[in-house]
Amino acid sequence: AKDVMRMKRLRKNAGMSVAEMLVALLILLLASTIVASGVPVAKNAYEKVILCTNAEMMLSTAVSALRDELGTSRDVKIESVTFPGDGASKACLSYYSADIGARSRIYMGSEIKNGVKVNPKETILVQDYVEDTNLTALGIDISEGTGRPLVSMAASEGELFYLKYDATYNVGGFSGGFKIDPNDNSVTIKGLCVCRTSDDAPLADLGRDADGNLKDLVIRTYAAPTPTPTAVPAP
Repeated sequence: AKDVMRMKRLRKNAGMSVAEMLVALLILLLASTIVASGVPVAKNAYEKVILCTNAEMMLSTAVSALRDELGTSRDVKIESVTFPGDGASKACLSYYSADIGARSRIYMGSEIKNGVKVNPKETILVQDYVEDTNLTALGIDISEGTGRPLVSMAASEGELFYLKYDATYNVGGFSGGFKIDPNDNSVTIKGLCVCRTSDDAPLADLGRDADGNLKDLVIRTYAAPTPTPTAVPAP
């Protein structure tokens, strides 16, 4: 009887069997595989969120900058301009800027720094191009081809992205992606969005209409009231 009791105690304290160890090892391997496979997915999701967040910030900054540029502008018109070294003419939105006391233009072009393109894609540029003493005082370069980026090109998690509008749209009163309505002194910019450089995929936009097209940006420009002529008394 004592031998039987001793054997029972030995079995109770013997630990895990080989079969139990194999099952535990299998469960551990499965858990490790699941965790390892989820890490790249979580990393990609995180990078996409950061990329889209930065793109949304770039778009919001661009909208504010365009409202600042055009909200107080006068004599807005669409011009065709051929830039040095470009070869082809581009439709530009030309306007008198009250902020600098000279004319400016908005167009799609390459951002250049130290003679090198910042991004292989074109972005929205603003150029002040009329001689004025105010420009000299502000230190603004007004030579041809010196357009400054409306919003500087941005990068996030190794991905470049850029700001654009549909400069090829010429339907329904649009010319080069711009439309001017003299009835309410508004300017419409076609399909403003931020895209990824690698595949041109839109990352941030103003929303889409019922047909899935990108919504446009509409800005009211400043219209100075026409002075009323003073009646001159008859002699």
